[in-house]
Amino acid sequence: MSRQLYFYKIKVFTGKVAESFEPQNISDALKALIGQSNLEENDKLKEILFEEVVNINPSLHNLDPDITQILNENKVDFFENTGYFMMIDEILTAIGKRHGFLSKTSNKNTKNKKGNTHNTERSEDHKQLKKDYKKLQDLFNKNLLIARV
Repeated sequence: MSRQLYFYKIKVFTGKVAESFEPQNISDALKALIGQSNLEENDKLKEILFEEVVNINPSLHNLDPDITQILNENKVDFFENTGYFMMIDEILTAIGKRHGFLSKTSNKNTKNKKGNTHNTERSEDHKQLKKDYKKLQDLFNKNLLIARV
């Protein structure tokens, strides 16, 4: 069974409050709130603290070798007794690079001799994928993005 990333928005802080603090301070505050609780068994606490980011492209959830390496190098500060952590730039960047959002190359469609665009469906999927990635980036920039493995 492959592991995946799940994304959550922090509910206990507003965007203005979270943006006023460093990500590490937000992480420390969440750790203090969670304490020794097991979030996997305490759905009520999980519901109070986090809201799952839903309706995003499933491919954004996939763990690739770059993300797995970041996790294995202990660059992520997991909340005690959980698989949850404050999203870090390295992981979000790896997701963006995997989908071509952060590379120099662009995914432009080519036109055939009649002027029809190829990969229209793929293009629409890519636009939605980019929109979903931007949603994650916006939460990250507001210090409101939590992930779980």
